[in-house]
Amino acid sequence: GDLDHPEVQAAGEAISIGGYGLDLAPYSPGHNEPVVYRDAPDEIPGVREFLRRIGAHSELTIPVFDRPGGKWVLEAFFRDPALRLGERELATASRLAPLAAAAVSRDALLQDLRQTEARLRSVVEQIPAITYVDDVDRTPVYTSPQIRSLLGYTVGEWQRPGFWKASCWASP
Repeated sequence: GDLDHPEVQAAGEAISIGGYGLDLAPYSPGHNEPVVYRDAPDEIPGVREFLRRIGAHSELTIPVFDRPGGKWVLEAFFRDPALRLGERELATASRLAPLAAAAVSRDALLQDLRQTEARLRSVVEQIPAITYVDDVDRTPVYTSPQIRSLLGYTVGEWQRPGFWKASCWASP
């Protein structure tokens, strides 16, 4: 068996681990050791049944990320019963876990950031005030749309270079 063997299947779907009789310790926060499950007589009955149902002989589960509300895992399913997961595969999985955790963590953090930004934008665009953000060099980055209803200017006018000087020093 090898992690890059052509019979490793990719699913990308969330599955409930309830009902398989699993020891949930490998899925607890802070646990990061890969776990091997096999379709073998001494394995957990629910796991054996699951592996048979999906046509796999063994499974390698790599915990990669803890966060409130869940645990992300990378699972590789092996179909060929002759391919036995051994120390080499577990060592490879252990080296892969931090890389997978970094990728999943980055994606989760970016999703959280997008959600937070959307909430902030919603608040900023609903308050009866003009909110704007400029870069250090005073290049406009964001101006809330209330500029139109409160001052009569469009966002484009407000952000145009020289606008302030022209409108503040213009003759009445």
